[in-house]
Amino acid sequence: MKAITKSLPLAALLLAAPPLARACDMEAINAEMTTICMGALNPTRAAAEAVMAQLPAAEKTALAAALTRAGDACETGDPAQGTREAAGIMRLIGHIEARLGLAPPAITLQRLGSIAPAPRG
Repeated sequence: MKAITKSLPLAALLLAAPPLARACDMEAINAEMTTICMGALNPTRAAAEAVMAQLPAAEKTALAAALTRAGDACETGDPAQGTREAAGIMRLIGHIEARLGLAPPAITLQRLGSIAPAPRG
């Protein structure tokens, strides 16, 4: 009897909770996390493919391995880790592009000064 009286307030709170709070579908959450992860990884793969031909063999192998790890994390492992890996890989690709002279010119104060502010209404 004592256990029932202790669990009654919890049961009442559960019934009073909104439907979304009561029904957490972990499969749906995992599917959304995978979608977000792949959304981060797909542009990273495209950017990597654009610079792969110009990389030495060792860098090409390392970049391919990193993309594989991130893809595995997105699809079967930890999507949050896959997203972090994709961001790190994209940053590395930016450094590679800069080293190869493929990156757009850096934004400087002079370039920013030539941008006229929008008129105020």
